[in-house]
Formats: sequence, structure tokens, C-alpha cells
Amino acid sequence: MTKGSFPVITAILNISALRAETSLGTDQPIYVQGYHTPGDGGEGMFLCDPGTTIADNGGTIIADKHGNCWRRQTEGHPYSVKWFGAKGDGTTDDRDAIQAAITTVERLPFGGTVWLPAGKYRITAPLRITASLTLLGAGNQTIDGATRIAPTFMDLNAIEVSNMYGFVIRGIDIDPGSPPSGFGGAAIHLYQCQRVEIEDVNIYHLWNGILNDSSGDVYMRRVTIRPADVPFVGSGYRFGVKCTAQNSKTPPGGNPNLTMCDTVIVNDQGDHQRTVHGFIHANNYGSLTLLNCGTLNCDISRWITSDGGSPPDFFVETCGTSDSCGSGWSIEEGLPGGNILLDNCLCTGSTNENYYVRSTFVGDVQLNGCRAVQTGSPDTAGHGAGFSLNGPGNYTLSGCTAWHTGGHNVAISGGAKVSISGGVFSLAGANNANSDKDGFHVYSNANGSLTVSGVNQHDASRGMFDDGSSCVIYGHGLFLGNSVTGVDIRQNHSSPPSSVLHP
Repeated sequence: MTKGSFPVITAILNISALRAETSLGTDQPIYVQGYHTPGDGGEGMFLCDPGTTIADNGGTIIADKHGNCWRRQTEGHPYSVKWFGAKGDGTTDDRDAIQAAITTVERLPFGGTVWLPAGKYRITAPLRITASLTLLGAGNQTIDGATRIAPTFMDLNAIEVSNMYGFVIRGIDIDPGSPPSGFGGAAIHLYQCQRVEIEDVNIYHLWNGILNDSSGDVYMRRVTIRPADVPFVGSGYRFGVKCTAQNSKTPPGGNPNLTMCDTVIVNDQGDHQRTVHGFIHANNYGSLTLLNCGTLNCDISRWITSDGGSPPDFFVETCGTSDSCGSGWSIEEGLPGGNILLDNCLCTGSTNENYYVRSTFVGDVQLNGCRAVQTGSPDTAGHGAGFSLNGPGNYTLSGCTAWHTGGHNVAISGGAKVSISGGVFSLAGANNANSDKDGFHVYSNANGSLTVSGVNQHDASRGMFDDGSSCVIYGHGLFLGNSVTGVDIRQNHSSPPSSVLHP
């Protein structure tokens, strides 16, 4: 029906009124003033589509009392969860409304955007995503202007994304406000996905952060994770970010790869802190790149293990660990052939009997300009090396520093082949009452090689000490200052000595 050349628009109160209407003409547009109440974000224009066979989906298709289908006019707009009845008031259970919006967008031919305006969206069950879409919030600039998804559970994953290509989540906090009951779940679980972007996301008060399970081409930027302040339950560990390819599965369309930029994991657990690892790069996973990332107060800040799977390629630049109650980096053995590069990284404050880099890796490990400062509880008579190199890999340290360590500055054992150049190492075993305070300590089981050139090592019990190993040692341009003993190479009593220091 028109008046002159303009259509007559009828306004009704809300979606319930549209469903109950019996007198509307199907040839005129209807303006619904809100989903529940006028101006609540669910308002919009509807046109009757008599020929549609799509069922009422609660947001963009509404069936009235006569069975007429009214289609929301969505052109040029992201699909707001408030179109589907979400309130974002922190009290209402918005899970079904948000899931309805997700399901609707998943059915679009080329995907689309699910929009969560600023608010606190309480959910009592996981959100599940199985097709390409963008989950977009209002950002995290201020508490009042943020979009927050607030799970009321902890034993399940808050957002589960599986078997799909092309997922983006941006500008959303995942935060229940306080630790809910239960344990074991993660904020985001990616399973066999490809082309994933996680950006401007904060995760608080959950058991785990992000589980990247058999997913590839994953990009994370500006992510902050603060695990829940609750005691650990059961065996195993908790994590900020874990990358794993379970059962040797790879994502559709490519190898599992992850890039993380400007990501921080902070553990505020107090007495419970030893249950949380920062980054875990686990079995059968592909390549991992970290840029400008950091961890604070984690049991193991970064744990790399192949578990018999494919050898990883691992690149890290300008990353830091601080107040770690365990190793800054723990790199475990796997298949030969992997490559690890740490560039301009810092570790400070790892605690008793732990290390900046502790490695049994089989592949090639290169550290450029890396600094280990106050590792191994140096002020409480603890021990732990700045760099502990144990495995049969090839290790190159260039321009690295270990200072004020609880134990040795560099400890070498097993079949490690180590080359150290252009570094400064000092104050090994500072304030340490026991004997674990050498500059370079070669354990008796070492059978690889050590090459040291252009290195300044000072303030240690022994500048270099070989405890009767079969390791071949080469030294050139090595300065050993202020050490009680400069070089001490002991005979292996079970076989003739083969350790030789070459000037």
C-alpha cells in the first residue's frame, strides 16, 4: 500500500508483536522498534516474503501468526546479535541468541560478520563455529566500551571453532569476571581450521587461554591472557597458548603454522603459579613465529616439544620472559631437522633449579643477542644455568649475555655441539653457596664439542670447567677475568682425556 509514490511504513513495538500481528498487510514495510523494547539494538525494517520457505531463525526471518515470513533488511550491515535477542546486560543468558546469529551467518554463501555491540554477554554453554565468519566486538579500549563474552563454566571451551576455513575474532574480551566452578576448558579451541585471525582479544579468569589443535595459518596479534586464580586440579598443566597437532592430523589446505605478535601471558596465581605454562609448541606441530611477545610469572614460559612428531621450525624475535618460576625456554628433543631461532630475547627472574634456555633439541638452535638475567634464584642460594644445552643438536650463541645467574652461565652435556661468539658472561652462581657457579661448565657425559671465540667471561668460581668429559673444546679470544680458577679441564678416569683447549 502506498500514499502517493511513497510506501506507508507501519511501526510496531518489538519482535513479539510482529509474530502475534494479525492485521498487517503483507504489501507494506514494517519497522520493528526493538527486539524486546524500542531502541535495544534489535530494531530494523522488515518486508514480507510470501514465497520464502526459510524457517523463523529468531532474528532475520520472523514468521507471524498467519505463517507469513518477514525478512529483515540487512543490506550493508553486519549481523548484530541483538537482532536475535541478545541483551548484553551481564545477567541474561545470551548464548542461544549469539549462536542463532552465528548459525545464520554460517549459512550465507560467502560468510559474513557477527557483530557484538559493547556489553557483557553471559553464556551458559559453548559457542560453536563451523563455517567461515568474523566475530567482531566493539574493542577493549575501556571497560564500559568493551565487548565481553562471560562464560559461566570452566570445564568446557568457551568458543569452539572446528573444521572450517576462514575465521576471525577481533575486539572481544572473554572474561567471566571471576573464576567459575569446574576446570579444564580453554577460552578458544581451534580444531582442524585454516586461515584464522585472533586480534585485540583479552582472556581473563579462565583455566586455559587458546588451544590451537591441528589448525594452520593462525595469526594472533595484541592478545593478553591472564589465567584464573584457582588451584590446579588433576595432573598435567595449564597453558596460555598451546599448539598441537593431535594424532598427526593436519588442517585442510596446508601445514599447521602459527604467528603471534604483541601477545602477553600473565600469571597472577600466587601459590598456584607453577601450574601454568606460557606458550607450548607440542607434538607434530609445524612452524611457530613469535614477535614482541612476553610471559610473566609462568612455570615454563615457553615449552617446545616434538614428542616424536614432525620437527618444528621456530622463529622468535624481541620476546621476553619475566618472574618465571620455571624455565624461560624449555626445548625438548624431537626428530632431527628442526630449526629454532631466538633473536634479541630476554629472560629475567626464573627461579630455583631452572633455566633461561634448557634444551635437549636434536635440530639447529641459533640464539642472537639473547640475555639471561638473574636466572635460577641467584639471591636465595639456588642454582640453574643461564643456558643449559643438553641434547645432540647444534647450538650457536652469538652476542648473548648471561648475568647474575643462580648456577653456571652456560652448562653443556650430552652430544651438544655448541659455538659461542661475541658474548659477555658474568656473575655465575651469584650468592650461591654450592659449587654450581662456573662460567662454562662441561659435564662428564658431554661428548659433542664447544667452540668459544671473542667471549668475555668473568666473576665465576671457575671460568671454564670440564668435569672429565669427552667433549672437544676450542677456545680463541677467550677472556677469563676475576675467576678463582681460569680453566680447569679434568681427566676422565674411565678413559684417556680428549678435552683440549686450543689457544
